[in-house]
Amino acid sequence: MRFDTPQCNYQEQKITGSFKDELFGNLPVELFRTKRGYYVFDAHNVRMVTVDQVSYDILQILRERDAGVDEIVRLLDHHPAQQVREAFEELKAVQDESFLLRGSFSRTPRFADTDTRMKQRLTEEMAGLTISITGKCNLGCSYCVYGGKYDAQRKLSGTSMSWETLKNAMIFLADHSRRSKSIQVDFFGGEPLLEYRLIERAVVFLKSRIGTRQRKVDITVASNGTILNDQLLEFLVKHKVYLQFSIDGNREQHDRHRTFKANGRGSFEKIMKNLEKIYTFDPEYYHSYIRIKAVQTLDQDDSNDEFWQHPLIKPVVKNGHVSILQLRPNFDIEKDGDYFDKLQRLGERSLDLRNVETLEDIQKVLTQKEWMFFHSTIFRFFDVQAVYNLYMRDKADVPFTKGCLYGYKEGNVEPSGKITICHLATNWIIGDVNEGRWYFDKIRKYDQRIHRWSSCSGCFVQRFCDLCPEKIDGAEVSYTKSRSRFCQFQRKNYRTVFSYALGLCEANPGFWNEVDRLIEVGYRREETKTREAA
Repeated sequence: MRFDTPQCNYQEQKITGSFKDELFGNLPVELFRTKRGYYVFDAHNVRMVTVDQVSYDILQILRERDAGVDEIVRLLDHHPAQQVREAFEELKAVQDESFLLRGSFSRTPRFADTDTRMKQRLTEEMAGLTISITGKCNLGCSYCVYGGKYDAQRKLSGTSMSWETLKNAMIFLADHSRRSKSIQVDFFGGEPLLEYRLIERAVVFLKSRIGTRQRKVDITVASNGTILNDQLLEFLVKHKVYLQFSIDGNREQHDRHRTFKANGRGSFEKIMKNLEKIYTFDPEYYHSYIRIKAVQTLDQDDSNDEFWQHPLIKPVVKNGHVSILQLRPNFDIEKDGDYFDKLQRLGERSLDLRNVETLEDIQKVLTQKEWMFFHSTIFRFFDVQAVYNLYMRDKADVPFTKGCLYGYKEGNVEPSGKITICHLATNWIIGDVNEGRWYFDKIRKYDQRIHRWSSCSGCFVQRFCDLCPEKIDGAEVSYTKSRSRFCQFQRKNYRTVFSYALGLCEANPGFWNEVDRLIEVGYRREETKTREAA
């Protein structure tokens, strides 16, 4: 039998667990068969290991149910009986090296330690608030998360926050961040600049209430970029407001999806004129405070790459102030056919690559669109193994690694004054600024609910699951269905990603070392942080 790790330099690790013959069933592993070999992904170790065909066939049986060696010999009668028996014993033996173990996995709710600490964070150490100041918007973007495409998400309400509620939100933040050195307020919508006068009033009120000498205050506005006048511009510059514009690329690509509700025309020209207006008014502010967010849609072509060399866009890119997001899937296998079609095309493209040994090599040969999608999908094969070995080794209690710290130091305020976990998970209500309080019992309830899910113990993505509340947001009655649907999507997504990553490594053997390289980079980064903190 062959049971090896393709990567070369992993440090030794021990994952506690137990083994009995009858506990081989329901192992948290996933099996992969490629044109060149057989692989097992061990969830406890977050390791991809190579095996021979006999061991692979045995594990296909054992991961589904308990079976003794005699039964396995009968089921695998196409293999010599003695070879099957030897492979079975060797699979048991590798458990001494902490592989193929069941158990030793749990998710302790975040606030299970002490409620006192939880309440202290939320009453004295808040980091900020997102203010969903309005449900109105002047654009009708085809992929808008609030436009009806996503079943679990709320639709735009068409209402705005009153000044009384907004003032209460500022008071709430000021009073609950007394021990924080800095706080951040993010204005969101709808289109928040439709209510820019309210924003101006709120910023002035907040700064006067807390005094900027006591706490640093950062203000961010996430805008579609179509609303700007002289008064607003002067305010933004004076208060050093971080202004994020949404622009997806060149005119053709952008206007295909981001159009005005009133006339159906594209918004590209208006946004570019507003960027030019800001740059002309104050170039220093432009370089320091302008941000661009772009959404990569499934229908974009490679001509979009030239857009990022535009004189108004290039400095934002150079300053690292651009975030490019992939179009959000539904997290539903039945509705995400386009997503998986795109992933398949990228995967087949990756299998054709030759003579690449690092991620930088791949970035050089892929288009920007391909690279961004690669980085958010196939790269995860390397990333999850490196991150686990850096930060979560030897831990049986595994937190979710994605999503915000809901109910920890922040929240989202709806126009009604209700505080929700985030602007996307609006059914998870955890407080009310008009009442001036957190709902601690609800926070604890949500925390326990998200962490306690029986299917996690046998799932191969258990230690790097992308779950966060907004991905399963919905009415109370749909929680179980939404979460089960998300789990199905996760498993299919990572199985597809890992399959193509294995093919990439087989065609380019040097790429196996990329996990080790990422670990080394991570260690150096942590050492630098330690030195700087000393």
